[in-house]
Order: sequence, then structure tokens, then C-alpha cells
Amino acid sequence: MHNKARVIFHKCIINIQEYGVEDEYMVSRIFYSIETSDERYDNLTSDVKLTSGDSYETGSLEISRPENYKGPFNYSEFVNVADAYIRNLFGSRGREINISGSSNVHMSNITMIHPMEAYISIDSSSGGW
Repeated sequence: MHNKARVIFHKCIINIQEYGVEDEYMVSRIFYSIETSDERYDNLTSDVKLTSGDSYETGSLEISRPENYKGPFNYSEFVNVADAYIRNLFGSRGREINISGSSNVHMSNITMIHPMEAYISIDSSSGGW
């Protein structure tokens, strides 16, 4: 049976990011909860990385699976909503840190508390991933 799960993003910690340089890169961690029709899973995290040299605005983000989560899951839909969450925080369309027309921006150890909710499809009959 296909259901929806609610992903509740709480915050993001930028461990380090170089923006507007030739070899842009980023290492961050997002914190969130996942709520299914049966249960709520709190204190989940995923690491987020931008490969060195990719553009933050257009490059692919590597987003890890939730640590310690064994409930029903749809990884590809999760990646889409997590990507949207991260890109809405900072960069040229950032709500928390808006950067445009800048170069040589270095950020480290920044915590951004910005709640956001999204829904992903899950197959509740298949168990965990």
C-alpha cells in the first residue's frame, strides 16, 4: 500500500562551504523527523556533500540516507525534498543566506534553524529499506 510520509526539516549545519570560487565545495548535515501514519521518527540526520569543483547552484548534491531509520522510505523522493531544503537555505535563492554576485565566500560552523515540511511517497507494505 502506498502512503505518504511527512519529512519535517529542523535545521542545517554547514560544516564548511566555499562558494563563488573555482573549486566550490560544501559539507553539511541536515536534521529532521519523518512521520508516517503509524509512527514518528525523530533525531534523524543526513550528510550533504557537493563534489569539489561542482557549482553549488547547479551541481548534484550527495545526500546520505537517514542514520538509524528503519521505517518505510522512498530514497529518490527524499533526495528531491532534501535538495530543495538545502538550496532554499543559502545561495542565490537562499532564504537564510542570500548570495549573488559574490566570489570567494567561505562559511564554516554555521547553524541555520529553518523549519520546512515536505511529503514523500512510501510503500508501507515493504517495511524499511
